[in-house]
Amino acid sequence: MGKEITFFWVQEVLNCANPRKRNYAGAAFFCRAIGAYIDRRADRMACFDDYLLDMKSLAVCLVFSISVGLGAGAAAAAAAACGSSAPKNGWNLHSDDQRVTADFLAKTLEGKEVKYDGGTETYRTDGSYAYKAGSETWKAPGYRFYKDGVRCIDYSKPRYDLYVVNNGKLVLVNWGGGRYEGRLTK
Repeated sequence: MGKEITFFWVQEVLNCANPRKRNYAGAAFFCRAIGAYIDRRADRMACFDDYLLDMKSLAVCLVFSISVGLGAGAAAAAAAACGSSAPKNGWNLHSDDQRVTADFLAKTLEGKEVKYDGGTETYRTDGSYAYKAGSETWKAPGYRFYKDGVRCIDYSKPRYDLYVVNNGKLVLVNWGGGRYEGRLTK
């Protein structure tokens, strides 16, 4: 719903800017909501001062629309990223894998770094996450552990992996079936 409203607002603002497509009623309705003024003259021939006023109103409307749109989009993405339960997957499990719980993962990983051959992941105590490989770092605002040992990283497109213990070693099983031994370092 937020995206549709924001699209409508941006469309109305763009219509304000284009003299051939001006929709004064819609633009005035939108811009009045934030205290701006759009000239409603029927002749549509604005003098230079009216044109500047329209451009100032347009700028205010556009900045407001973008701010609201980005805020609503970010909030929706953050709220929807890691759901209340992990999606089902046919994980690449071995016969000697021991499943772990969300409590085990929280006690084992929160505030720690886990090193893999390809990089290091960090589970910060503030709930944020980072993965560093070489000179690149990917950060996420959060992570979540599920009761079945699945972990979600709250990227814009959530990432799900499964943790198991195999022969006393922590193993991450990714969505595609790859298995990676992790070593706790902190």
